[in-house]
Amino acid sequence: MNLTRAMSTFVAVCENSGFAAAGRSLNLSKALVSKHISELERHLGVRLINRTTRKMSLTEAGHIYLEHCRSILEQMLVVEGRLGEQTAAPRGILKISAPYSYGQRFFGAFLAEFSDRYPGVQIDLELNDRFVNLVDEGFDVAIRIGTAEDSSTISRKLAETRVGLFASPGYLKGKSVPKTEKDFLDHQCLIYSQGGEVRPWRFSGRTFIPAWTFKSNNGDVMRDLALAGKGIAFLPDFFIQEDLSAGTLIEISGADPAFVHPITALYPSRDYLPLKVRVFIDFMVAKLSPAKE
Repeated sequence: MNLTRAMSTFVAVCENSGFAAAGRSLNLSKALVSKHISELERHLGVRLINRTTRKMSLTEAGHIYLEHCRSILEQMLVVEGRLGEQTAAPRGILKISAPYSYGQRFFGAFLAEFSDRYPGVQIDLELNDRFVNLVDEGFDVAIRIGTAEDSSTISRKLAETRVGLFASPGYLKGKSVPKTEKDFLDHQCLIYSQGGEVRPWRFSGRTFIPAWTFKSNNGDVMRDLALAGKGIAFLPDFFIQEDLSAGTLIEISGADPAFVHPITALYPSRDYLPLKVRVFIDFMVAKLSPAKE
């Protein structure tokens, strides 16, 4: 006996209120429909349908089994659809939001490689530092730096970035290196703000907002000011890796080593994630995972 076929036949009989009608919907003879139901009842050891020459009705066991059959068959269709996707090519427009500075540094190369791998996907990338509403604004996925606080989305961690204090050798020349929070009063501080809110610094286990000389909502501007010797900047490390290697910026020890921002991919909470979104997130995980570096 083919159990799946027998279950499908049983559901068709129930939904069509009869053996003959079920046979027409399945393109089977009434006799074959009856055979499938009889085999199913023998397999289960219970009667599912009370039938006479004039009408049929479900037994108590039939009602219970019908509910489970529908659920099982629906799940099988979902699984088959997802397995089918494995051989399908993702396509369609993929709308992405990413932070301006991070996207400017990395996404050109990332998306060029992604496009080579998945030519059927059209990329619509928007770079900005605001927290977009994925559903209302029609984004498929958003890359964010920092803790996601949107309970209406699903997040997947891609990587992390450490935030530290950096200044140029020219700025630090002849100055005392800060050891405590109060020491920053003797320095020019470059701070980051977003949406009117100033991001606090962490130093020697304390969180505070220093007296500042420059304030900007753009990390690249802060980096440029630090390189120009205009003060100390509190920046994610992805901004200044090349500067550290070149010696044009120096890290000031004392920044809290636990002050780490996750880099996450957010996408709308859906039961059935489009293939174009799934392959993009998997691609980003492969590119950014420390294990892959």
